[in-house]
Amino acid sequence: MAPSRKKKLSKEEIAELIERGYSDVFKWEDDDLALKSAANHSRLAHDKMSTQEMAAFSEIAENHISTTIFLHVRNKILQMWLLEPNVECTLESAYDQIMIPFNSDRGLIRRVHAYLERYGYINFGSYHQFTDQTIGVCCNGNIWIVIDWSFNVFSLSAAPAHTRKKIIVIGSGVSGMTAAKQLKRFGFDVTILEMRPRLGGRVHSHEGGKSGFKADLGAMVITGICGNPLVTLSRQFPCTLDRLNGSNCTVYDIRGKSIDKRKDQLVEDAFNRMGDIASYIVHERGFDTLDGEPIDLATAYDNILCLMEYRIQKKRMKFFQTYEEVVNTMKTIVEELNIYKKTVEEIGEKMKELEVTPLSEFNSKHEKEVLRRCYKRDLTNAFKKFDAMELRRRNVESFMSNLKRLEPKLSEVYMNNYDRRVLDFHLANLEYANGTRLRNLSLRHWDQDDENEIAGSHMTVREGMSHLVGKLVNTSDVLTLRRVTNIEYREEVVGVVVHANHITENGVILEEEEYKGDAVLCTLPLGILKRTAKGDKCGPVFDPPLPERKLQAIDKVGFGNLNKVVLIFDKIFWDDSMHFFGSTSADESCRGELYMFVAQSGKPVLIGLLAGSAANIAMDVDIRDEERIKKEKELIVHRAMELLSRVFGSVCPTAPAEAVVTMWHKDEAVLGCYSYMAKYSEGMIELFRIAASDYDILAESVRCMDEKGEYTGSEKLFFAGEHTNKNYPATVHGAMLSGMREAGRIADLFTGCPYALPQNNVILIDDDDDEDIQISNERGRREKETMVAEESSGSGRGDDIVMDEEDNMRNGRHSSALSLDDNNDDRMDM
Repeated sequence: MAPSRKKKLSKEEIAELIERGYSDVFKWEDDDLALKSAANHSRLAHDKMSTQEMAAFSEIAENHISTTIFLHVRNKILQMWLLEPNVECTLESAYDQIMIPFNSDRGLIRRVHAYLERYGYINFGSYHQFTDQTIGVCCNGNIWIVIDWSFNVFSLSAAPAHTRKKIIVIGSGVSGMTAAKQLKRFGFDVTILEMRPRLGGRVHSHEGGKSGFKADLGAMVITGICGNPLVTLSRQFPCTLDRLNGSNCTVYDIRGKSIDKRKDQLVEDAFNRMGDIASYIVHERGFDTLDGEPIDLATAYDNILCLMEYRIQKKRMKFFQTYEEVVNTMKTIVEELNIYKKTVEEIGEKMKELEVTPLSEFNSKHEKEVLRRCYKRDLTNAFKKFDAMELRRRNVESFMSNLKRLEPKLSEVYMNNYDRRVLDFHLANLEYANGTRLRNLSLRHWDQDDENEIAGSHMTVREGMSHLVGKLVNTSDVLTLRRVTNIEYREEVVGVVVHANHITENGVILEEEEYKGDAVLCTLPLGILKRTAKGDKCGPVFDPPLPERKLQAIDKVGFGNLNKVVLIFDKIFWDDSMHFFGSTSADESCRGELYMFVAQSGKPVLIGLLAGSAANIAMDVDIRDEERIKKEKELIVHRAMELLSRVFGSVCPTAPAEAVVTMWHKDEAVLGCYSYMAKYSEGMIELFRIAASDYDILAESVRCMDEKGEYTGSEKLFFAGEHTNKNYPATVHGAMLSGMREAGRIADLFTGCPYALPQNNVILIDDDDDEDIQISNERGRREKETMVAEESSGSGRGDDIVMDEEDNMRNGRHSSALSLDDNNDDRMDM
C-alpha cells in the first residue's frame, strides 16, 4: 500500500516510491506532493528557483508572488512531461492543464515551457513529436518574417543569407549524441564526426558469440533514479532495468573463505570513520596543505589510520597503567593483610603462654591480669585493621574484575594483516569509484559532487547500456572512422572549419576531408584533450590554440583508468541472488586487481573489476604489439579463474566460454575512463570566493581570438562531456546533461532566447489577434501555414529558421518591428 498522501516525503522517499512502482505519484491530486515529486525528479528544488532560472527570469525572481506562480507553472509542466515521456509535452497542453489562477499569464506559461524545453527538462530523448521547432519563414515586401517554435513573430530588415545553421559535433558519445538530438529538434543541421566504427563512446555493450548475452565493457550502472534522465530514456525505449543489491556483498579472503560479517562491518566502520575525520579536518578545520603542498587523499587516510592506531594504543597504554596501579595497590593490601594476620597469630600465642604461666612468676597478682587485657586490646585492634583491609581487598578485586572487561580488544588496538586486507578491499572500491589511485585525489575536492548524488537504487540495463543510449541520434547524421586533426575557429573565417582523416578500422588514412559549419561542439574525452594540450598527435590541433585558462584546467583535472574482465560461462554456478562479491588481495599494491565481481542478473556472466594500480594493464606495452597484449589479457583471465576456483571450488569451470578484457587506457579514442578531482584541481565555488572551478572552465565556450591576441571574438567553439559537468562528473547522466546544456547554449546564441521577456520589437502571437496567421494541429502533427500580407515576395519552408543578426538574436531582439493590424487572428489549435 502506498503511504498517506498527506505525509511530507523527502527526495529519497519519493525515489523509493517510484522505484517500488508508484510512478503514478505524479497523478496524485495532492498538488503539493505531486509537484514536489516532479521537481525533485527533474533535479530542481520545488520551492525555489535555480540560479539559471533566476538569471533567465530576473524580473520574476524579485517578486515573491511572481516566483510562486512561476514555480507552480514550472512544476506543473514538469509533472505533465514525467507522466508521459513518450509523448511531446506541448504548449497547448500546458495551457489546458494549468488551472486558475496560475493560467492567467499565458505569456509566462509560454516562456517557462520554452525554457524547460530549451535546456532539456522536458521533450528530450525519443518521443512522439507533435510540433516542429520552426513554424515558418516568409517575406513581406522588404521585411522578412520569422515565426519560431515558441510562436514568436520576428522581423529582419534584410533577406537572410541562409536559413539553417550547421553545427559540427566531434564525438558520438552520450554527450555528443544528446546534443545532436536536441540541436536537430531546435532546427539545426548537425554532422557528427566519430573516430570509432561504432557509436556510444565509453558506453559499449559486448554481445557474446554463441550465448548472445550482453555485457557492458564501459559504463554499465544507472546511478540513482530520482532525477536521472536515463530513467526517462528507459521508459521511452523498451528495456529492462535490474536493481543492484549492494547490501548483500560477501567478501572472500585470499584463501577463498568468506570473511565474517561482523569483522567486515567493524573494518567498514573504521573505514567510514576515516572518511569522516578527513572531511572534518578539511571542511571544519581548514587543513588541506602541508608545507605549502595540497594533501592527497591517500596521505590523509594513511595518517588518519596511524593516528587512530596511536589513539587506541594510547588508550590501551592508559588502561594498562591504570591496571598496573590497581595491581600494585592489591599487592600492598595483601602485604598488609599478611602483617595483620601475623600480628594476630603472635598475640594469640602470647595469650596462650600467659594462661599457662603460674602466678609465682609475676611480681604481683595484678600483673597477669594487666597483660591479659593488653593482649586482648591489641588482638581486637589487629582484627579491626585486618577486617578493614580485607574489605578494601574485596573492593579492589571487584574493581579489577570490572576493569578487565574494559580491556581494549585486539581488533581495536591495531589492524593486523588480515584486518588490513579487508580495509584494502574498501579502499580499492573507493579507487574504483574515482577511477584512480587515492594518491592522485584532492583531499579537499575529491567528493565535491556528493551533495548532488541522485537518490534511489543503482540499476543495470539487461539489454546493455548501448541499447538505452544508442538510439539517441539518427545514424545518418554520423560519419564514423573520422579522426579529427584540426579545428579552425578564427575570427576572420566565416564559421568553423574542421579537418579530419577518413581512416580504416586499423587507422590507415584513406583521405583527408574538410567540414564547414557555423560552430563546433567538442565532446572529446578529457584524456584526448590532455594529449592535445601537450601537443600530442592523438588529439586535434585547435587554431587558434586554446586559451591558457582552458589549458590549465585541462591539465589540473585528472582523468583516470578502470578496466574490466568479462567472463561468459555456459551456466550460472554462483548464487544468482548475489549481485556482487568481493575478494581481498595479499598485498596493498594489487588490492584493486579483481577486487570485486558483478553478476549480471539471470545471465551466466561475471564482470571482474580492475581498479587503482591494477587497472594499468600492459601499461608499457605498445598497443600494436598484438602478441604481448594477448598474453597480458590471457594472464588476467587466468588469475580471475584461479580466484573463482578458490571461492566456488569444483563447481567452477576451468575456463570461461568467452572472455573479454578491456584496455580503455590504450584506446586512442579515449585514453582512460572518466575524470576526477586531482591533487591540484580547483573545486566548486565556496563562500566568499569568486573563482570558477576547473570543471566550470572546462565547460566554458571559447571565443575567437581578436587582433590583440585576446579571446573576445564571436563564440564558435563549445565543449560537452562528463568532464564539463561539475554536479555529475564521471557519470553517463552527467554526460547526457552536459549535451543538453550545450545544445541550449548554442540555440540561445544562434536563434535567440525564446524564454526571454518580450521586447518592443517582438510581437507575440496572442489569442486576441485575428486570423491572418493560424497554425493548426491535425492527427498529432502540426501543419505549417503562414498567411502573408499584401505583395508577398517569397516564402520559406516550415522547418527553416532565420539566423542572420546573431548579436541581436542572442538576446531575443531584432533590428525592426512588425505590426499586425487588428484583423489578424493568431489562435493556435494544437
